[in-house]
Amino acid sequence: MLTTRPEAEALRKFMIRRMMTHQKPGSGSTWNREEDKKMAANRLLEWEWIENVLSELSHVIVGGMAVNQFAPPRATEDLDIALAVDDARTAISLLGQQGFKVVGELSIGGWTLRRGTISLDILELDEPWLGEALQRPCRIGPFPVLDFPYLILMKMAASRGTDIGDIQRMLHGADEPQRQQVRDVFHRFAPQDLEDVEQLMVLSDAAW
Repeated sequence: MLTTRPEAEALRKFMIRRMMTHQKPGSGSTWNREEDKKMAANRLLEWEWIENVLSELSHVIVGGMAVNQFAPPRATEDLDIALAVDDARTAISLLGQQGFKVVGELSIGGWTLRRGTISLDILELDEPWLGEALQRPCRIGPFPVLDFPYLILMKMAASRGTDIGDIQRMLHGADEPQRQQVRDVFHRFAPQDLEDVEQLMVLSDAAW
């Protein structure tokens, strides 16, 4: 389970306090929304073959590739896929038949696989929101991408520096209905983090 470590939560709160004090207006990157979203979708389509391998399993794309569908893009090469525990084990087996080998274990639960220069992460999740998120992904071409509010929820649980930056960039591109969806999901699954979400919304507006 993606339980926020005390040190990660402390880092998140420190970063938010510092940004509230020191962030300069207009410090965010420029976002050409339509062009960047098209580029992010095309980048994801390079992995289209993997949907044929995992087509029988409920799964969602997470990580940087997912974030780039909702925010000004950042560089990322690897693919991250989240599944329920039993399906993650099946995915490992199916990918093994395609020549992938497990080369490492993820601290949050799951494995890194590699075939030649191609690397991907299989995340093994048992979050209380996972079933709901698997049933209502954001469809980008053939891909089920973890939808906006759940992706922010997942990033908040991790609370690394990169995750906080991703959340801020995603919230900047969100309209009010999307932000309300985020509030609703946090109210049900992580009410203790609602205040931090609201502060990151303020910061995302100030940065651009």
